[in-house]
This record gives sequence, C-alpha cells and structure tokens, in this order.
Amino acid sequence: MNKLKRDELTALLERVRMHDDSAFELLVAHYTPLIISCIRRLSLPVAEYEAEARIGLYNAALSYNVDQDGVTFGLYAKICITRLLYDSLRIRELWDLPISDEDVDSIAVSSGIVERILREEEREGFLSEARGLLSQLEYKVLVLWMKGYKTREISSILDTSAKSVNNAKSRITKKLRDGMPSRRE
Repeated sequence: MNKLKRDELTALLERVRMHDDSAFELLVAHYTPLIISCIRRLSLPVAEYEAEARIGLYNAALSYNVDQDGVTFGLYAKICITRLLYDSLRIRELWDLPISDEDVDSIAVSSGIVERILREEEREGFLSEARGLLSQLEYKVLVLWMKGYKTREISSILDTSAKSVNNAKSRITKKLRDGMPSRRE
C-alpha cells in the first residue's frame, strides 16, 4: 500500500478515535509490515503475538499527538507496539509459573515472585526519595529512563528536545549522587 500523507493519516486517526472499526482495519493494513517487524525483532512467533501488536498500534492511534513535529506516527507506533510486546512477555512469564499441590509460598519463592516484589518496593522507595530531589521534568525523565526508554524516545514522549533530556539525565545523576546518602553506601 502507498504511504499515507499527513492529512490522510490525521483523518484516519480521528476516525479510529471515534471507534470506527473499518478505519482501524485500514490503519492495520498500512502498518502490518511494521507490526510483523516489531514481532520478529523480538524473535517471537507472528501468529501468536499479532493480536498484542495490534493492540499496541491501537494504543498508538489513540495517544499520538498529530500536531507534534519531529516524531512520525510510524516511529511512535513502533515504540508503543514494542512496549506492549515486552509487557505481554512479562505477563506470560508470570502465568507460566508451575502450579501443583505445593504451598503457595514455595511457588512464590521458587519462581522469583518474592524477589520481584522486593525489587518493586525498593524501586518505589527510590522513586519516592528521588521525587523530593528532582524537578518535574527530571522526575519524568528518570521514570522513563528506568523503564528502558532511550533519549530519543523520552524526548518524543515528553515533547522536548533530546538535548534537554540529556541535560536532565546529567542533573538527575548529580542530584541523586549528592542528595541520596542512603544510596552512597
């Protein structure tokens, strides 16, 4: 299929946002190569993960800022699809836990759930401390950075320049190193 022009894409996204199923199917038809590429890049079976990837495309269609310059819908959709695939993998990993007559506590310990919960609690404590030290932009950058987003992706999500994100990362590192004595040990 031919590449959509900006005004055609905008109109199509508006129709998708109004829950027009035929508009979404047209969007899927245009972005099927991207969907397949995202799935294959993670070495996943296409047939098994295509539904999740379509949900990622749908989320991208709902949240993409059409007035934003510098980030194409394709790049934004790629980020949304990839993130959703990673989330799907994490969820499937949790559901693949061995279930038998064992005690629930032993399953949690053997599968690493306890460690995950402890890491999550530690992460939340860290973010709580960091929130008091950082500006609003720095905190947003930190959270996205911790989630694994790259500078370019963060600048796209926060609608700011990559230079601003890099500067924020430098300030974050310094402020956290200097301002969190509990982390210096």
